[in-house]
Parts: sequence; C-alpha cells; structure tokens
Amino acid sequence: ASENFKQLQDEISDTETKVAASRQFYNTMVLDLNTTLETVPSAWVGSAFGFKTEEFFKATEEEKADVSIKF
Repeated sequence: ASENFKQLQDEISDTETKVAASRQFYNTMVLDLNTTLETVPSAWVGSAFGFKTEEFFKATEEEKADVSIKF
C-alpha cells in the first residue's frame, strides 16, 4: 500500500509539472503573438485579417485552492 501511495504522489507531482510547463508554453506563445501584432508591418496585416492580442493564462484564487484527493 505504501508503494502505491508513493506512486500516486509521483504521478500527481508529474501532472503538476506538466500543467506548469503547458501554462508556461501557452504564455510564451501569447507573448510572441502579442509582440508580433504590435510590430509594424505585422500589426497592419494582423488587423486586416482580424487577429487580436490575447490574455495570458492566470488562475483564479478559486482555481489555485488546494486540491484534495479522497478515496
């Protein structure tokens, strides 16, 4: 049982790491997009095709709350 608990902890930790990496990747892509759309001549082309800047991903306080796992 102890080994299963350790394996579960490792999987949860791995999932948290993957979520953090995905959030960082998304925010990096948003930064690149927003920078491109604010630079001439990309700004002209982007506005002509309806591209708009995006918001960075930010978790709300509720989303940041501790997650509990119950069995």
